[in-house]
Amino acid sequence: MSESIVGFVEAGSELGILSEDGKNCFNIYCPSCKSFILRKLQGSKLFPTSIHPTLGQDLTNIRMPSIHKSDNCSATASPFFWLVSDMMQFENIGFSRPIHDTTTNTKVYTIDRYLSCADCDLGPLGCSVLLADKPDTSTCPSIVESNPLSDQPIETITTAAPTKLLMIAADRVRYKLID
Repeated sequence: MSESIVGFVEAGSELGILSEDGKNCFNIYCPSCKSFILRKLQGSKLFPTSIHPTLGQDLTNIRMPSIHKSDNCSATASPFFWLVSDMMQFENIGFSRPIHDTTTNTKVYTIDRYLSCADCDLGPLGCSVLLADKPDTSTCPSIVESNPLSDQPIETITTAAPTKLLMIAADRVRYKLID
């Protein structure tokens, strides 16, 4: 273990932190302040082909700025990401302002925001990604319902929720193996 606090380890590989069904086996914490970020079994290992069959390696090669404070550290790719289904699954996470950097745009995805520790602001620990073929919002076909109070039908236009992938880099967080 690379940490003096018993039970916390840094991720270097999938060994031991992945359940049989591809979920995180342990609670996830900030590597700096040890703030609780995600409960065990709330993140799934990102399998890009299950998200979109043509993405291939593109999603697994997402590069984010280094979390180290030196100037010579460039963007790095993580070995894999934990995919979180909803932002409410997080215990304590911060979201950056929207990113308008054209270097993060590809034909396949756009990094929308970076994720950081909400307590100490260390980041990016992950990112929010928009897929190119799934716009941020889309208008669904209108639904016509009968109005019980009048003869006029009610037309309802619904808007789909934004399609975003919330991803935590597996090697940028710590895991508490012992409670």
